[in-house]
Amino acid sequence: MFLIGIYITKLRVIDICEYMNKDNGYKVIFQAVGEPEWPFGATKIRVTLVDSRNRKIEQFEEEINDDGAIAREENIEITWHKDYVEIILKGGEQKDSIHTIKYYQ
Repeated sequence: MFLIGIYITKLRVIDICEYMNKDNGYKVIFQAVGEPEWPFGATKIRVTLVDSRNRKIEQFEEEINDDGAIAREENIEITWHKDYVEIILKGGEQKDSIHTIKYYQ
């Protein structure tokens, strides 16, 4: 029972949302990892960019500080550009975190 609790609070990956670029078939996958730190702590998230063949281009993990709430679609904003994708992570208790990932040619 103890191991199940660790899995749920620290390791379980939950898909939150996906964003598809209709021009090139690339996709950004936004996931929560574990649960927020109790009672009002950060939520660990994972963001992955995959190409049109579902091959991982890049992946990063970060924390979102949003008053102990689990990650949700409102925490991410995606802007597709010709050569890269801009990913903005948002939380009520943090400045926006901006990431850019270039596409493979």
